Amino acid sequence: MRNTNFLIMSFLSFIASSFLASCQMYDKVPSLIEDSKGIPMVLVPKGEFYFGIQENFENQDKQYLVALDAFYIDQYEITNANYIVCVKDGNCTPPIENSSFIQSNYYENPLFSNYPVTYITWYDAKAYCEWRDARLPTEAEWEKAARGEDQRIYPWGNTLSCEFANYGEVKEGCFPSPGTTPVGSFPKGQSPYGVYDLVGNVQEWVADCYMGTPDNYLEKETRNPYAPELLECNRVVHGGAFFMFGSAYAPISVRLGIPPEQANPTIGFRCAKTLK
Repeated sequence: MRNTNFLIMSFLSFIASSFLASCQMYDKVPSLIEDSKGIPMVLVPKGEFYFGIQENFENQDKQYLVALDAFYIDQYEITNANYIVCVKDGNCTPPIENSSFIQSNYYENPLFSNYPVTYITWYDAKAYCEWRDARLPTEAEWEKAARGEDQRIYPWGNTLSCEFANYGEVKEGCFPSPGTTPVGSFPKGQSPYGVYDLVGNVQEWVADCYMGTPDNYLEKETRNPYAPELLECNRVVHGGAFFMFGSAYAPISVRLGIPPEQANPTIGFRCAKTLK
């Protein structure tokens, strides 16, 4: 009996020390970094969260408990200034238009250097992230970065107002520009991890193919889910832009399928990086 108790205590001690070591290792992972191009990125820790919210909106009528490994995501949307560096480096294609929704000279205008780059195709966004040794976030990663581990409707909570985001609701007067605003202009609208503008300003490309409702892949894979690649597919965008015909498009879970070759003044992007 004494030997059995000794073995049990030794085993429990080993488990406890291993767990403590792993926690200490994880604690050493910085919550905010700058990547090799000087872009600030925020840590989203591993764990489970609820993907989707029942909002009575097309193609988002279910919730799924999914688990994600830790990853980093850009703290801000990619700006004109960020993107110009990649173009000058020969790794990115300029936006298809120099204008914005209201400005005739936007992308190359120094006055708008800290505004989100627009008129970027999904392929352009993917190329930019790869230039940074990063990638587009998956749809599930984007949602967790926005929501955290509770079931909030918006990154900041469950109430929408002009204090939190640059979103398109004319009757509420939520047009501060009217158009895009400098990234990080709404500190009250941060996500639980300190990520800005995940709702409002511009919608954002994510990596996944648009599969209609997510049932097609989330019911089969709930750990690091990713919609399977198809030869031709629309890509998911999230985040409700400055001009999206009302508050119905603002919730985190609202998702649209857009042809990857399409580029317009309401869509931008940010990048993610796997934690190694």
